Amino acid sequence: LSDPKVFVWGAGTGMIDEKYIADLMELRRVIEPAAVRYAAQRASAKDLALMRHHLDAMANAINGKGEYVPADLAFHGAILDACHNQFLRQMQQAINVILEVSFDLCIQVPDGPARSQPLHEALLSAIAARDPVQAEQAVLEIIERAENDLHASVNKSMVINSHENNQN
Repeated sequence: LSDPKVFVWGAGTGMIDEKYIADLMELRRVIEPAAVRYAAQRASAKDLALMRHHLDAMANAINGKGEYVPADLAFHGAILDACHNQFLRQMQQAINVILEVSFDLCIQVPDGPARSQPLHEALLSAIAARDPVQAEQAVLEIIERAENDLHASVNKSMVINSHENNQN
């Protein structure tokens, strides 16, 4: 279920349900707020520059220059790296799979990435300002937006799939 291709396929078949979405978002709420708090306390100038680079890549993708999901994954990965915690770094690959699953569906929502971009900007600003409380609030807003977009995307996929099945 954590394979992005299986997850996206499952969204259209009804395999991805409200419970799965709730569990996925709960996992993000467990990991990401703590990670951004540590990043706000520990990020080096190099870490911040890398986050900025990936955030700029996200903005470029919104404007049709590049791919959004890899840039978004890299941004979140840079945050995990900025925690300077060896165990979080080891978990990064598994976390990226989970995030990729979510991001692949969320970008299907019209203007989803464009609406999410200012939230990511606020997150980077809070980390750069060394404000762990504001960073945590910013990432929780990102997760809430992603949850709303994920519900919209999965519901749309289920409607389209249902319509196609009725035509057959």
